[in-house]
Amino acid sequence: MFVSIHIPKTAGTALAKIFDDTSLRRIMYDYGSERDIEAVRTCLPEVRDHKDLVLSYFSYLHGHFHYLKYAEVFADSPFITTVRDPADRVISQYLHVLRSGDRNIKQHRMVMDGEIDVVEFSKFKYIGNAQWYYLEGRPVKDYDFIFVQEQFEYSLRKFCTLFNKPEITEYLGWFDGVPTVNEKPASSQKMPAAKITESDRKEIYKHCERDVEVYRLAKEKLEST
Repeated sequence: MFVSIHIPKTAGTALAKIFDDTSLRRIMYDYGSERDIEAVRTCLPEVRDHKDLVLSYFSYLHGHFHYLKYAEVFADSPFITTVRDPADRVISQYLHVLRSGDRNIKQHRMVMDGEIDVVEFSKFKYIGNAQWYYLEGRPVKDYDFIFVQEQFEYSLRKFCTLFNKPEITEYLGWFDGVPTVNEKPASSQKMPAAKITESDRKEIYKHCERDVEVYRLAKEKLEST
């Protein structure tokens, strides 16, 4: 079973669809706890107590959880993830919150009400360096595979070769590449686009130092795989 860490706004939804469609739905999802740092890093007792059943049935475990959540329980499983250019990832998450955030969350309200811009958003602890926090506890080089969003199809084909996944290769052939997954709610089409400048991007990078290094190492790893 692959343990697949979906860092927000890194093509994890597209990856989940591919895994779901090619595994006869033998994919276990773990979403909904990402706003609780303890929950996102602590394996549920019912999963821990039935790990052999989980391993025997599911081909993939995929969701918004940190590496530390399953590092011990599924220590022998291959751990994989997807990364993205840090500034682009932050901007994408900012726009997602702007369009369809949860007003019960203070930071989301601040974005939706125009109280903070994308640069201020990048300063939040688990935003600017989100990729580093999700992967914390294991060096980038020791992950079993890391997809790079900007080279997603290339990454997928390397993954298929490395892990012998002809079903995914065939699936990509059906769509002549990676299928498009629309994550935007219909209501988002009515909202004006936020203006984000090149100056904003440069400022965002200042708050993503750890993620910049993660991204660099991940790209190097992909090329050497």
